[in-house]
Parts: sequence; structure tokens; C-alpha cells
Amino acid sequence: MEEKSLVLEGLPEDFHRIKAKIELYFRNKRRSGGEISEIREHPDDKRKALLLYIKEEDLKKVLEKRIHKVDLKLHGSVELTVKLTEDTKIKKIKPQVLPKPETCLVLKSLAAPAPKVSLVRQPTAAGQKVGL
Repeated sequence: MEEKSLVLEGLPEDFHRIKAKIELYFRNKRRSGGEISEIREHPDDKRKALLLYIKEEDLKKVLEKRIHKVDLKLHGSVELTVKLTEDTKIKKIKPQVLPKPETCLVLKSLAAPAPKVSLVRQPTAAGQKVGL
């Protein structure tokens, strides 16, 4: 049998400390929608994990729910997102080159320097109070 997998995103960085809680949630069909066979650390990202399924129908039910709210006690309630492994592959897209903006005369006139304020106190006559 071939294992099917989903990517779980939105995990705290200390995955090793919360793995048992996540595993309990995704092993429970009633809570997650389908039963996992195994959970693994993601090879490239600490904030992701791989959920492995034996049954295709379990994978589909968990994927349908998409966002799973799990109470991790230490971190409070966390919203985790599941995606197909193909959805998470990075697509290299060439960035669009935008034309250079033209300078605007109105903006140049608004950018005049602010008047300088002197912080030097003026001498006062003896016995006078200075109000600040």
C-alpha cells in the first residue's frame, strides 16, 4: 500500500514538544476527520509536519476541513492548516518589472524642510521665573 501525505502548517517551532498532542488529535477520526498512520517532521521547515495516511478517504476528509483548531495547552489553541504536498511546492515566478515612477512637482514642494527650533534658553533677569 502506498502512503498518502498532507503537509501540516502553522506549528510552533518546538514541534518535538507538542508532537504527541498533534498526533492524538489527528489519530482521532471524530476530531480531525480521518486517522493518520504517522506524523513526521517536515525536512525543510520546523513549523510544518507531514501527516501520512493509509486510506485515501481519511486524507480527503481531513483535507476538506482544511483548518484544524488544536488546543496545545502550552501555546493555547492553534489553528493548523493542511494542504496537499503538491500545493506547497514553490513555483518560481519571475517578478514583474514595473516602470520607474516619475517625480511629481507637487510632492517636491511639500517636502520642504521644517523650520529649525532653537533649544537655547534666553537669559532671564535675576529673580524671574521661567515658564516652560
